[in-house]
Amino acid sequence: MKRKIQVKERQPQFCVVTGITFTQVDAWFGNTMRDLKMDLIYPKDAGKKYPCVVWICGGAWIQMDRSAHLAYLSNLAQQGFVVASVEYRTSNEAKYPAPLQDVKAGIRYLRAHAERFCIDPDRIGVMGESAGGYLTCMAAMADDPIYDVGENLEYSSAVQAACPWYPPTDFRGFLYSDPEQCAAAPESLLLGKNVMRHPEEALACCPVSFVTKDAPPFLIIHGDNDHTVPFGQGEELHDELEKAGCEIIRCAVPTMEAAQALKEIKKQIHIPLVADIHFDYRLAIAAIENGADKIRINPGNIGSEDRVRAVVEKAKEYEIPIRVGVNSGSLEKNLLEKYGGVTAEGIVESALDKVHMIENMGYDNLVVSIKSSDVMMCVKAHELIAKKCPYPLHVGITESGTLLSGNIKSSVGLGIILYQGIGDTIRVSLTGDPLEEIKSAKLILKALGLRKGGIEVVSCPTCGRTKIDLIGLANKVEEMVADIPLDIKVAVMGCVVNGPGEAKEADIGIAGGIGEGLLIKKGEIIKKVKEEKLLETLRQELLNWKK
Repeated sequence: MKRKIQVKERQPQFCVVTGITFTQVDAWFGNTMRDLKMDLIYPKDAGKKYPCVVWICGGAWIQMDRSAHLAYLSNLAQQGFVVASVEYRTSNEAKYPAPLQDVKAGIRYLRAHAERFCIDPDRIGVMGESAGGYLTCMAAMADDPIYDVGENLEYSSAVQAACPWYPPTDFRGFLYSDPEQCAAAPESLLLGKNVMRHPEEALACCPVSFVTKDAPPFLIIHGDNDHTVPFGQGEELHDELEKAGCEIIRCAVPTMEAAQALKEIKKQIHIPLVADIHFDYRLAIAAIENGADKIRINPGNIGSEDRVRAVVEKAKEYEIPIRVGVNSGSLEKNLLEKYGGVTAEGIVESALDKVHMIENMGYDNLVVSIKSSDVMMCVKAHELIAKKCPYPLHVGITESGTLLSGNIKSSVGLGIILYQGIGDTIRVSLTGDPLEEIKSAKLILKALGLRKGGIEVVSCPTCGRTKIDLIGLANKVEEMVADIPLDIKVAVMGCVVNGPGEAKEADIGIAGGIGEGLLIKKGEIIKKVKEEKLLETLRQELLNWKK
């Protein structure tokens, strides 16, 4: 007896195509032409678009095998990605920037054929190891037209995410005994120039020179016992990225025009954008449709449950999180009556009510934010909700005030909350330049030991022994070290009497006297210099710092 058995597919079936020619290039230094090829894994699902990971293999730019990692890359495909492994010219065939141009040609090819391969052209990321990690960084940040040559130039080679594995990021950081040894190094062969003899030209081709605030999100993977590519290479790139600015941006969306403007804003940034919505559910829907990575709503002021549901369904469609926000100033009348005014308990109950409403609509991609301008009420509310809420918490002291009062209130409140292990993202709310909010947030995290990187400046108060412009000097030091990628403590002391002793806990410090100053390391006086040379002496020590 014959029977037909219907097998229901639980996930898409995949096509594996090898040897796709994506461009033709000069090889052997202009003496011949050859095809560059890629291997591709993509789902047989024409009804849906998938994010694409472009894999770039390593090999010291001397050799490469695009097919070597297909078995591993298939695991990514199983997780819902289109995966492409691209070929590039080695240093035996062509010099920099040829390998980067090849990778970018591959990205443009994928965008040009996005429909055919079920690729979401707005979600393409790069990932690679070692030399491929270097090209991953460069593909993500180098946007000069000189890197885009060949076919499909009407399509962008920009990417939305980068995941370099143990990438070389600063060729000057590789230590060779002499220029002769360096001449045969992979970095020198790539550039066609000796890195030791041409350090400035080498730096100009390194990822650390391409970092801007517009860099896409990076996940840097690097072992701290790497003897081939020093761990400091990954750290240096991380530090440069950190200096570039904030990690999440929030935009108020009060009108439909503002919601539609998000599309243009998204084209100019590469960090997540949160749309802040009040009252009108249609603005939330429009914000999602125009590219918001997360929306912030208070379901209580959105309106009826049907309107909230419409927002939830749109968030579900676009697979973006909803930040449920409740402030002490927006508590419902029944909760004010129940608790006899604004209380931490009322804030928590209001937030959890909103969370349960959205959960009952079948959605749990949530972030919760509860804020108050009352510091200790805010602390108590977070202590209560942390025990009841499984979702990430966005923490901050709302309406904290001006730069002075706002920084003090935020530091106290966030310090207590974060010290208890509560909180996943933070915002310092100040009446002032938003850039000051970023600086303050990073300093709070650093003071709590939750963020590393960057020089910490400590300085003493002024007193009767101060014989130098201590305030001006400390400010100049703080400004000077902002761009120096070291994780150390620098002390600025006002006198030579107590300066050395007080600075002994710092890695390095300076202390001022009458027309002169001291350079101090771990409490030991290293040298005495004239007052006007004190700042530059410290700068040179930091630029040539050795652990």
